[in-house]
Amino acid sequence: MPAGFEIQIDNTGAPDGAAKHRTGAVYAVNYPGDPNPDPSIPPATPGDFVNPQNAQVLAWNQYRIEVQSDVITVNLNGVDTARYTNPDPNRGRFSPTEPTFIGLQAYSNYAYVTAFRNARITVL
Repeated sequence: MPAGFEIQIDNTGAPDGAAKHRTGAVYAVNYPGDPNPDPSIPPATPGDFVNPQNAQVLAWNQYRIEVQSDVITVNLNGVDTARYTNPDPNRGRFSPTEPTFIGLQAYSNYAYVTAFRNARITVL
């Protein structure tokens, strides 16, 4: 079971092109209306949504990822792409006593180049 959450950057939506695997989605969670929900993770929460968008290729894109309590909202280039409510008390939680990992493209496919700039983390 995953320990945290990934915001997807993949216009193809590998492996199956599903909305929950495309750019702008909180990756591989259950959304309302999902035609193929994953029974091993919690069911979708009413009011959540996924609206994937293609990232611009060979150009800078802007993500705004906001976490307030249990709700993750994602905005890509000014378009709201996802809202996900985390119902799992053991997943994606920050600890005041343990180090927290925030990854930016934490694994590599060397056929593609991914770059980041102006990354900011703000605790509100």
